[in-house]
Amino acid sequence: MPQGLVTVPVSIALRYTVAGPYAVRMVVETGVTPPVHWVFARDLLTEGLYRPAGLADVQVWPVPRRPRRLSAGRGAVRIRVS
Repeated sequence: MPQGLVTVPVSIALRYTVAGPYAVRMVVETGVTPPVHWVFARDLLTEGLYRPAGLADVQVWPVPRRPRRLSAGRGAVRIRVS
């Protein structure tokens, strides 16, 4: 590991509510700094299952399916926030 680089575990929670069914709320916690909150459209996650999606702050793209790890009909995405 390069000098000065610190590794910190990160906890991420994704939620949506009936009151705001088209928005996903993501909370990123490290335990070292205050939690960071992001809000983005659920459609962004859906589109990201099939092709790269999003501009600027939130970008989503599909993870190749691995039959042993994912149940039929399910997919996975990678999310980049900046």
